[in-house]
Amino acid sequence: MARKDTLKSYVLLNAQSTASSFNTFTNPTNVDYLDNVGIQVIWTGTTVGVLEVYGSNDAANAQQGSYPANWSKFEFGATINVDTTNSDLLIHMNQLPYSWIALKYVATSGTGTMTAKLTVKMVGG
Repeated sequence: MARKDTLKSYVLLNAQSTASSFNTFTNPTNVDYLDNVGIQVIWTGTTVGVLEVYGSNDAANAQQGSYPANWSKFEFGATINVDTTNSDLLIHMNQLPYSWIALKYVATSGTGTMTAKLTVKMVGG
């Protein structure tokens, strides 16, 4: 019988200030052996900027303080704009062939906070 393992709501960002740009390259998320990744991003205030998702296959061991050095931006076919038109978005990545993911926010204007939560599903047999 097939099984489906899940990781429920892991916090990537917790009320991170959007007054300036930031990234999670020094605190990435390992997604080895995970098939489907979903990220829910919620922002507040007058936040305006661009959100980017990056992947890496560098050999690294976070438990020993080693993180990937090389990152490649995911191309979703459109820019992920963060602005006052909306206050949240969902990012779905199916059959993710990378070991690590990280987020990068490039601030344009405004202030507020950003929270991002990740959920994964692994399909097995």
